[in-house]
Amino acid sequence: MVTWNVYTITGRGREPADALERRKVKIVYIKDTKWERQSTKKISGGYKLFYSGGSKGRNRVGIVLAKKIMMTVVKIEKISERFMRLKVTTEDGLRNIVSGYAPQI
Repeated sequence: MVTWNVYTITGRGREPADALERRKVKIVYIKDTKWERQSTKKISGGYKLFYSGGSKGRNRVGIVLAKKIMMTVVKIEKISERFMRLKVTTEDGLRNIVSGYAPQI
């Protein structure tokens, strides 16, 4: 697992996906994004971004999953602009993938 503090990874071609594939990363927690609403976006390399945000323009969170994990998501839950949870199925049962953001000030 990795955390990545970025404003946008979409529209940057294969750069983010290449970095994730090279390092064999399957889950990335993204914080301080500018995306509004709660939605998903496909990014290069078979990765998918799940994100949660409000209407102000910052302090939002997201989670990028590799294709293998992305296909096991059963629930996407926006708790607030700064906190979200994905429920995924595993061989051992349900697991929670949680992303949160706390400002530094």
